[in-house]
Amino acid sequence: MKIMLLAYEVESYSMCEIAHMLEQDGHEVWIINCDYYTFIDDVSVQNWYSEHGFTKWTNYEEEYRKLYTKEYRVDWEYLKSFEKRFCTDKNLQQLIMTDGILTRSHHHRTPYCTPIKSNDQLYYWVELQLKWCESLFNKINPDVIFTIGLNYFVKNVMWQIASSNKKSIFALMTTRIYGRLYLTENFGYGTSDTIRAYIDNDGIKVDEMQAAEEYIRHFNDSLFSTDVGTPLEKMMQGAWLNPLNILRNLIYMNIRTLFNEIFKKKRYRGHFRSNYFNSSILLTTLYSFRISLNQLRFKLNNPCTTQLPSMPFIYMPLHVLPESSTLTLSTEYYEADLIRFISKE
Repeated sequence: MKIMLLAYEVESYSMCEIAHMLEQDGHEVWIINCDYYTFIDDVSVQNWYSEHGFTKWTNYEEEYRKLYTKEYRVDWEYLKSFEKRFCTDKNLQQLIMTDGILTRSHHHRTPYCTPIKSNDQLYYWVELQLKWCESLFNKINPDVIFTIGLNYFVKNVMWQIASSNKKSIFALMTTRIYGRLYLTENFGYGTSDTIRAYIDNDGIKVDEMQAAEEYIRHFNDSLFSTDVGTPLEKMMQGAWLNPLNILRNLIYMNIRTLFNEIFKKKRYRGHFRSNYFNSSILLTTLYSFRISLNQLRFKLNNPCTTQLPSMPFIYMPLHVLPESSTLTLSTEYYEADLIRFISKE
């Protein structure tokens, strides 16, 4: 069986282990790296593959380099063709919205990413990634695809291609209950048939119900409810708003940024010039100060303790994608679309 594993950043390490186990069972396995980090900021993933003797992996660095060697002449006919042939659940614009680096509209990374020069640059880069994904799919012709989570553009594109070609793609998803995961065959778009059958046949276990209820109650006590009961939460609760820790983190972030810029990051436009669709040293520095100031402001005047308005209001949970679903198994939605629809009424 031909198996394609989609990996984003640190997922690559576990995917390499999975690939070895599958190869031992006689399968042909490819790892597709779906991020910039593993070829711009840190090549330790590539070194890991080499040290573990794994060679069937690829990334889109070769496509990325074309942003620096060619003019931005977007093939709009190809983009229209791709949408018509493959986009079953999302149109092309919604696919782009799954990636905060491409859209910049609802992602915590927005403030420190290099500004996009023009729409032509954006859609040319989208075109390059779409062609890369389609070419890989046709070349490998996988029987099944596996990924951890839905982040971000490339994974969502591969889902559209696989779905339109009637190929299986499984995603390992986290839940709001610490330590619980589930495997879905519908890429997390609503409740999968497997989960629905499990609920219908076995029902919800008492301990699972209690854990879910505890998660909801936990919102009253924690700033970091998505990490219920974890060591991370306990550390964050006591340290995140500590002024001394805020200062330490500010110094650490800027030292790390400077070190990476000088010694680690690949430069495609020359030293101290920001790569396209990547972090900017100037904006990253300004962003670190903004984070620190917001933490101090939060400590002095916690908005979570503010009284709710007495008049009727609509609560719109504007969280970052893809963590914006109000329920673990809810259908995915887009904040920008919601606001646009509401404003029309």
